[in-house]
Amino acid sequence: MLLPIATGRMIMNWDKLHEFLKEIFAPINEGKPLLSPQAFWDIYGEQIKQFDEETLENQFTDFGHGMWLPKAYEAARVLRNVRQRRKKKNIPDVGKELVANMRVEIEPRYRPTRNVPLNDLKGMFHTMAFIGGKPSYSMFQIDGWQVADSIVAQQKDLVVVAPTGAGKTEVFLLPLIARIAHMLKEKKGEDPHYILVYPRVALLKDQLSRILLYSHRASSHFQLKKPIVVGLQYNGIGSTRPQTFQSNAIFDQNKFLTIEECPKDNCKGQLFKQNARKGVVFLKCDKCSTEYPVTLSREDHETAQPNILVTTLESLDNLYLNPKVEGFMRNIDGLVFDEIHLYRSLYGAHVANVIQRIQNFQQNEKRLTKIAASATVSNPERFVAKLFSGNANADITLHSADIYTDIETAGLEALFFLRSPEGDDAPPPQATLLQVGMAMGHSILKTGDRSILFTESVDHANRTGLQLGNAEKEQNLWRFRSLVDEIYFDGEACPQTNARVCTIYHRGECWRGVHGGVHCMTQDNRIDPLSINVITSKNTNSVNERDLVVATASLEVGVDDPNFKSTIHYRPPFNVFSFIQRRGRAGRSGKDIAYTVMVLGNDANDEFYFRRRNRLIDGRNYELPLNPLNPIIIQMHKALEQERYNIEALNNADGYTHDSKSVLIWILTKYRNCVTLNHLFGAELYKMYQRVELTTNWSQIQFQQDGFKRWINEKYELFKKYLDIEIMLQELESKISQDQQELVRSL
Repeated sequence: MLLPIATGRMIMNWDKLHEFLKEIFAPINEGKPLLSPQAFWDIYGEQIKQFDEETLENQFTDFGHGMWLPKAYEAARVLRNVRQRRKKKNIPDVGKELVANMRVEIEPRYRPTRNVPLNDLKGMFHTMAFIGGKPSYSMFQIDGWQVADSIVAQQKDLVVVAPTGAGKTEVFLLPLIARIAHMLKEKKGEDPHYILVYPRVALLKDQLSRILLYSHRASSHFQLKKPIVVGLQYNGIGSTRPQTFQSNAIFDQNKFLTIEECPKDNCKGQLFKQNARKGVVFLKCDKCSTEYPVTLSREDHETAQPNILVTTLESLDNLYLNPKVEGFMRNIDGLVFDEIHLYRSLYGAHVANVIQRIQNFQQNEKRLTKIAASATVSNPERFVAKLFSGNANADITLHSADIYTDIETAGLEALFFLRSPEGDDAPPPQATLLQVGMAMGHSILKTGDRSILFTESVDHANRTGLQLGNAEKEQNLWRFRSLVDEIYFDGEACPQTNARVCTIYHRGECWRGVHGGVHCMTQDNRIDPLSINVITSKNTNSVNERDLVVATASLEVGVDDPNFKSTIHYRPPFNVFSFIQRRGRAGRSGKDIAYTVMVLGNDANDEFYFRRRNRLIDGRNYELPLNPLNPIIIQMHKALEQERYNIEALNNADGYTHDSKSVLIWILTKYRNCVTLNHLFGAELYKMYQRVELTTNWSQIQFQQDGFKRWINEKYELFKKYLDIEIMLQELESKISQDQQELVRSL
């Protein structure tokens, strides 16, 4: 049944469409071929006629004579028939088939229904809803506010679990910011300080805008004389404010680069730094003049004591080890971890030990509130208990969207699993990947829609980006499938007919019909080369605007652009949870079908997932591995703990009046205690050590520190060559006689 909405239009019946798409793809999953448009209509035409006008217009293509075919099926036609084609003497060849088999799954995307208007909420619920700025919320969110507020008040631990797009961030962030504002207003006790930890810089940047916006709204709502201050600590944020101001990763002259636009809705302004006041820098919008107070250095975190510190796990660990911010780090109230599915295995054991060290570091043995959130964690209480306390049976409160029955279908997902051909002369899966990337951009998606192509390594991402760029801009391999005057396949040019009866389209080599249908001759889709960008942990390229983004796991979280309508995956990921997160980057508007394509090879692992693809789609039967009591990890952290006390002892010694001096003395001592470094550079290290010992003021210490950094850079290659020679000598010694060894050593 179709439900009316305020505009007079009709809500799309996703459930009905879901069942229909499952039905039409069932024969494909049994190995049967795709049907021609006419054959498909003959079988399913009567069912299609039962769909409402809006569904037909958005999810079907008009092929004329009253014939409408589902776009998802036509997308399958293109993907099943991709070929490796090139031009020979300016004539496109037939090429080799790149897909031996295809399987398709259709999955609904559910989320709690946001049907409670802001104006219906009272008291603290209305306050939190106002800070969030949305017109309505779900009961999952509203109940979560009460749970989260209680957890923070009682200094307990919480895990929030909900599907992508369900609004889980607001469940913990709004009550946290509201409580901070309330405490600053009441001025009872010490100011609150919480640290928000993100596993990827991309996710941090995505969340920072809303953190600043919510903090600004809360400060205004509570009429705070001293607004909520947000501290920033990630790559590019220096030890001092001048260092941060000079960082090309953070500022372009005075323009703040981490956030591309003012957080205020529809403002589109840009943020510029103003003069600092008591360690707080105000980022001011050049359009709406809103100011956002932030701290931008480790020195300022200690001076201004931000109420919220936004950081990455690696930066958090470094802060703990840095005496400069000891006052802040020993007096926090809680830790919040987003996307905790990434904290698994050995890395998770490291994170668990970092959490424990920070907990033990608190003044007066204060217990920290700890909050976790993720969309993809099975048995979340057990996993978070191990992460937060090392004990799988520790008390953890769970707030999950699974228990709510008032849910809505927010779009569908069409998953295509493509298996590459076998044989010595068959093209590799990489060739399939490249053609899929082009076909998705030129044929399946509409102009303005975007794709992310995921790979597992920086090297593969860079190579794929270069190859796609060459295919698009140098070889123009899309032109003889997209431009009417250049379409050519198997000796035939474009017949200038409707796609319904065009054999080139039926064979997948005309890319105009998926959206063009009866108008394929006159309705262009994308007839320019795709713009391509590569984003990895090794670069800082922007995720915005490009048609196709090639990425590693760095974009697994932190992308919330409704224009992303597809994700493409090269071979199975390392774990099912990564696949679920990556799929979730597309179709976030909840108003369309998201396309997920996985390109598989023919080894045993790929064959397994081609036949057991449900294992990748549903992660409920997998528990994330985590052993926080890993003895090697524990020993590493004990060593770090000891070294931190060593630095602190140096800092408290007579004459060591600057934190930077004690750190520099500690580093030089470590270098001098290294046998190899002392053998190569002992005299130089001793002189530097003596100079630092005699240094007393800040500017001289900074000068010595900069000089030591330059020295390290200068000596690095020499040290590396020495180690390479040592390794070669050891290998040589293992192969020659004792007499020869003595001769080598005497040289």
